[in-house]
Amino acid sequence: MAIGLKHGEVGIQEIQEIQDLKSSKVASEFTKKFKERNVTIICRELIDHDLLTAEDIEHAFKTGAFNNCPKFVKDAAEILEKIL
Repeated sequence: MAIGLKHGEVGIQEIQEIQDLKSSKVASEFTKKFKERNVTIICRELIDHDLLTAEDIEHAFKTGAFNNCPKFVKDAAEILEKIL
């Protein structure tokens, strides 16, 4: 969302197309850098739980599956800070 706000929407069609390309390029760069740090960008893979059932959600809490979430947010913020 932050990438889109910085490099996204503009008023003139030609500029819009250029900005869309830049936004897409920056988003791809972000994804690449996040994967370099964490292997994936998919939440269920990051925490090793799919969270589709109440039982799995409970198990995720009990096993500390969310303990790394602050690290993932920090990684995302650091990457955004560098590329924006």
